[in-house]
Amino acid sequence: MAGTIPIAVVYLRGPKTYDLTEWVIGIFAPAFALSGWWLTTRRPRLIVGWLFMMAGITVALAALASAWAAAAYTRGWPGVAWSRWVVSWMWQPQMTLPPLAFLLFPDGVVRGRLHRVLLGAVAGVMGLSMLVSVVRPGFIITSPNNDGADVLPVRNPLGIDGLGGVLDGLGGP
Repeated sequence: MAGTIPIAVVYLRGPKTYDLTEWVIGIFAPAFALSGWWLTTRRPRLIVGWLFMMAGITVALAALASAWAAAAYTRGWPGVAWSRWVVSWMWQPQMTLPPLAFLLFPDGVVRGRLHRVLLGAVAGVMGLSMLVSVVRPGFIITSPNNDGADVLPVRNPLGIDGLGGVLDGLGGP
């Protein structure tokens, strides 16, 4: 979390040639991380706290990578593609882990068959979505409502060209 602040300051002080503001999600990191920390210090065996803490860490890492991409792009520094690649899949756990925690609330125990199916489905969709983001060829997509090409045209460094048609059907535009 602390690493996000200096890079965000560098971005804010630089020229604005495009709108790359995903680092703003870093403001949510303390809420997830602190609530998770509070729960894990009091009840370390409670998975809900660990899920919240993981959500906070992943949103902080996504914010850090996004801020680096913004600063690197405007200044010609290295690592733009790799930092955008990290953002493309790292934002997804923070959207999925809190619903998983909700299904395990209040004591971290799966309540019934429906909850077990929902947990498996949510975790499976998150894993598949992250995998698609990791290897999807073409421009990097950093969020569901952003095709990546209109904001910062950076190609996925790990994109597998032969999977393009299949992954487009699974992972969006």
